[in-house]
Amino acid sequence: MGEMMGSFKKPAFFRMRKKSFPLLLICLFFFVQSPAQAIWSEDGVDWFNRFKQAPVLFTDGFVNVAWSFGRMLLKFNSGPNSITKVKTPLLASGYAPVAMYAQEVKAGGDYYDYETAKRPLIVLLSGAFSESDSDINRYIAKLFYKQGYHVAAVPNTWAQDVLLNKPKFTLVDPVEEARFILSLLPGIKKRFGEENITKVHVVGQSYGAFLALVVDYLDKTENESQIDGEFTLLSPPIRFDYAFNQLDYYLNKSENEYFSYCESLLHKPKLLLSLISSDSEEQLKPELKECSESWVVWQGFHLPLAEADEIISHQLHRRIRFKARDQLKRRDFRMNPILRKHFPEVDLTEEKYDLLYWVNKMNDLDIKNYRFLLAENDFLLDLASQVYPLKTKLDENQVMVLDWGGHLGYKPTELFKALIKSEFKKQTSH
Repeated sequence: MGEMMGSFKKPAFFRMRKKSFPLLLICLFFFVQSPAQAIWSEDGVDWFNRFKQAPVLFTDGFVNVAWSFGRMLLKFNSGPNSITKVKTPLLASGYAPVAMYAQEVKAGGDYYDYETAKRPLIVLLSGAFSESDSDINRYIAKLFYKQGYHVAAVPNTWAQDVLLNKPKFTLVDPVEEARFILSLLPGIKKRFGEENITKVHVVGQSYGAFLALVVDYLDKTENESQIDGEFTLLSPPIRFDYAFNQLDYYLNKSENEYFSYCESLLHKPKLLLSLISSDSEEQLKPELKECSESWVVWQGFHLPLAEADEIISHQLHRRIRFKARDQLKRRDFRMNPILRKHFPEVDLTEEKYDLLYWVNKMNDLDIKNYRFLLAENDFLLDLASQVYPLKTKLDENQVMVLDWGGHLGYKPTELFKALIKSEFKKQTSH
């Protein structure tokens, strides 16, 4: 669902800038064939086998997630980006902040000027709660930028920089949220210069990956299409109701452990560094194995949700805002109750909250310009009732299911970066 992880407290190496570390999602991929067939390249089977044969660092999925995000956050994720105010009628402020990464080439003159290069554009859809310029987005955008792409990172609809600009669309409605994303595309193209964009692709992470498929469908059925490339969907939730229930289950399960023991360990940077530098589960200290689950769900989901609830409560109910760190101490704070409090009309069992519904609608249109990367050990998914039925509705080359690396724990691996380089480098020819 999103970029899982809020912000670890201060002395910790996991510390992110205030705006970022949502978990539910994050990652990237892309396509190398014609827009009609968004398949893994001809080497796709080989890549799948290489992923399957790669040594699994951690059998525990939560340890894998904590290790993964720590690894990414230790990278220097600065880049040639700028925050651009992109016009949209769907926010009361009239604009949304989008992080732009533009490729440039030398122009003439004694002292070389630089002008925007002609390149394909990747529109990066963030995971839940993630702002456009989050550390996780910077990490991912940098991978694509190095392959010669323009990149535009769009904030998630539950990000603070969207909520504070007062959405005029219904939150937790994938159709309206997808229309908000589409409303940003004209401004994004204008910023790069349409003449400098050879093709537009979309990469969605977790919650953003779910929205990406809805964007794809609406783009092909409402008004004139704005996206002529392919869609890469990285670890989306398949059913919203299941994902929300899973989050609440793990929050309940790890509550006492987190507050009585694990939260204090976040103030020990040497301990956290030992997790990040580990190459196998055998190297981990016992407390790291014990606490990874509670760190992921409490710091990764609970904290950014508390920050979102703080803003929505103020805007909808004019309640006095208070620090989200105080919200974190509310042990009864859960995903489903917050949803019912602010949006009682939302029913997560409706078909629009089921990814298979959108896959069926795309199949009805005979459009296969999208592909999935999923993981069997993703705690937001159920293999029997979700992943396996999804596979039956897709061509074999539209989906890759790993047996490790959920929820996006594969991202900082060298193998993943090699896959990005292989799959996307062919797109930049011009």
